[in-house]
Amino acid sequence: MKWLRPRWDLGLRSLLRHEWPPLFSREHLRADLVAGVTVACAAAPLSLAIALASGVTPHAGLVTAIVAGVICALFGGTRLSVSGPAVVTAVLTAAIAETHGVGGVMAAVFACGVLQLVTGVFRLGHLVWFVPIPVVAGFTASVGAIILIGQLPRALGLPPPDDSHVVDVVRHIGRHVGDTEVSAIVLSTTAAALSVLLPWWLPRVPAALVAVVIPTLLATSMRLDAPTIDALPPSLLAPQSPAFPVEGLLSLLTASLVIYALASIETLFSSAAADKLVPGTHHDPDQELIGQGLGNLAAAFLGGLPISGIIAQSSTSRPEPGLVGRPSCIPSPCSRRSLRSRRRSAGSLSPRSRGCSSPSRCGC
Repeated sequence: MKWLRPRWDLGLRSLLRHEWPPLFSREHLRADLVAGVTVACAAAPLSLAIALASGVTPHAGLVTAIVAGVICALFGGTRLSVSGPAVVTAVLTAAIAETHGVGGVMAAVFACGVLQLVTGVFRLGHLVWFVPIPVVAGFTASVGAIILIGQLPRALGLPPPDDSHVVDVVRHIGRHVGDTEVSAIVLSTTAAALSVLLPWWLPRVPAALVAVVIPTLLATSMRLDAPTIDALPPSLLAPQSPAFPVEGLLSLLTASLVIYALASIETLFSSAAADKLVPGTHHDPDQELIGQGLGNLAAAFLGGLPISGIIAQSSTSRPEPGLVGRPSCIPSPCSRRSLRSRRRSAGSLSPRSRGCSSPSRCGC
């Protein structure tokens, strides 16, 4: 039984034979560059925001976006899914950073990568579908609420609270509500309004980038007194070597397992949503987890955050009719490739040789 055979080659034989050759075609180079720039414009601001919500430096968010954009796009099993810093694990990452420091975050990301790699190699990706969707939706909603409340002091221009717990943050806001900065409220409200309304009004415009650029220009031109992001290091992709934690390893292991489960579920849900962008496509969950695992391992060594597929960004890579590709979170020729080349060879390939693990579900 083929599905029981481990993928000791990490799927490289199939990638080299069917997936990578069309990436180097000049036929759609212009469309590749446009797709890469579009996704990058949405990914860069979001990665900075997730890094701040995760309690780490913005540098970690950008590193994660670059690593995920390259490695997960090349080695994953979904053509249109975009990967980046995991929003769903931001709260757990912030707790790890607060308790164990940067070394604890790197250890958790490394453990997540190893577990995802093992899951993909031994073809266990389909087990994720046994998790009830309401459970994931409820947890994701709670994470979103926690992130929203946790960022309110920054949005109001208040000093950061001593404790990051939701109740403590609300109490902190109540005690310092009189110290609210009008400039901070104007900038944060402008950014939030652009992020929400612009996709509805101008769906082709990268709303996340506009929501960062316009308030920044407003603050600069009016010389508003607002805190800014510190300068980024000159070398983003330099290996990190912090001190790994030696205490509280049990709690760190537990948090790593939860991050692995949430990131994997979010990734495969994102892959399933990306399949709907182009009729007739179907993702390979095992290969997708292999790509995610390799991305997380690389992110761990570079001081990055947990990686997952991101549904919101994947929608920005929706191709023109007749095109389907592997988008990247950075401008790259591997961001989109032609479906026509796939169609020319599809007649001589069975559904399973085309990478479809469930022909009855996708209609192959």
